[in-house]
Amino acid sequence: MVALVGPPPRIAILEADVPMPELEAQFGRYGDMFTRLLTASAKEASLPVPSFSAWDIINHPETYPNPVEIDAILITGSRNKLLKGAEI
Repeated sequence: MVALVGPPPRIAILEADVPMPELEAQFGRYGDMFTRLLTASAKEASLPVPSFSAWDIINHPETYPNPVEIDAILITGSRNKLLKGAEI
């Protein structure tokens, strides 16, 4: 067992994209997915469950978390738009 001192970590999830509609209907947004996965992992490892906040930086690019109110930032996948004829 791991003994940690202090409050659980505060993680801000920056949603830099949205899932395909069929995936979002089943699993929610990326913030929802990461919150579920990381919460389950923390519980399985007997670690404190972090507190999470999700930030939609696609539709609200002017809104970000206050750095003094978080301990870590997780950035989800970002949009990839290939230009027609562009080389990869």
